[in-house]
Amino acid sequence: MSCHLPPLLPKLAAPVPAHGGASCRRGHTLIEALLVLAVIGLLLGALRPGWQEHLARRRVEAASAQLQADLDLLRAAAIAQNEGLRLTFRSSAAGSCYLLHSGEADRCACDADGQGVLMPRCEHGARLLQARTWRPTELTLQANISSLRVDPRQGSVSPSGSIELRGPGLPALRHVVNLLGRVRLCSVTGGDPSLPRWRGVVSC
Repeated sequence: MSCHLPPLLPKLAAPVPAHGGASCRRGHTLIEALLVLAVIGLLLGALRPGWQEHLARRRVEAASAQLQADLDLLRAAAIAQNEGLRLTFRSSAAGSCYLLHSGEADRCACDADGQGVLMPRCEHGARLLQARTWRPTELTLQANISSLRVDPRQGSVSPSGSIELRGPGLPALRHVVNLLGRVRLCSVTGGDPSLPRWRGVVSC
């Protein structure tokens, strides 16, 4: 003989969809979407100056490391090829550049094309080995010498000089090159305490 116990919980009736069987889902209103976009815009505006400084700093640091590596490469190439090679600097309203090349300093340049893009070139028998270019909004290069030459016998550099790389809103990073081709870094702040510092770099 079997017995049936009453259920502990009554059966729940299935919910009846509203509006003739169509389910009702609440979406985001236009005002809510505009508020979210406004908050995102405020956050991006607050983060933008710091991000721009970060990018400018990384760009100068990368250019500094590249300059030192190119100088070492130039000295090694001059000795290996037994040929005097040059590192020549050019700056204009179109931008800044430096060129690694053979021949005399005035035989290589960075001229702007019709669209304002710097185009490195050498002529009259000079060979262009490498070139680095920057637009004015990216980085500016200034040097107290127009060109330095590497002696193929000893790898010495003449004349000695300094090259400054500067990014927007940053102090210049000065590279002091001695006659042995060694580079010493220092930061050019001009006595302005508001300028950010280069980590691990002394003031000039």
